[in-house]
Amino acid sequence: MGALELYDRHTGQWRPLRRQEQVRVVTNSFLVRGGDGYAIFKCATDKGRVFETGINSAQALIDLLQQGGGRATPESAGDQGPPTIGALAYADYSTQQLIDPQGRPLGPDPEAPPRCRP
Repeated sequence: MGALELYDRHTGQWRPLRRQEQVRVVTNSFLVRGGDGYAIFKCATDKGRVFETGINSAQALIDLLQQGGGRATPESAGDQGPPTIGALAYADYSTQQLIDPQGRPLGPDPEAPPRCRP
């Protein structure tokens, strides 16, 4: 892997990840145990480098919405019922570009739902 970047939510800009920089990753318990091929997460778990909050994914989403996080709040729904959650803007997704082993950029998955494509 190379050319990894982090999104700085304070500046609104992407910046390169420095070689010795440490970051915290938030994920779910399935992935942290190596699910879907995330072996690096399992390795960190096996080494005791993972902190689990014990909060399940559904509760984390409920808490986020109740605190006004994300793009949906009860106030934004008005008389239309509960808030809905839409897809992020394409530029906000963490994977900005994929490169194959030969250095060629890979495009969006043609099977992906239209809202996920640029």
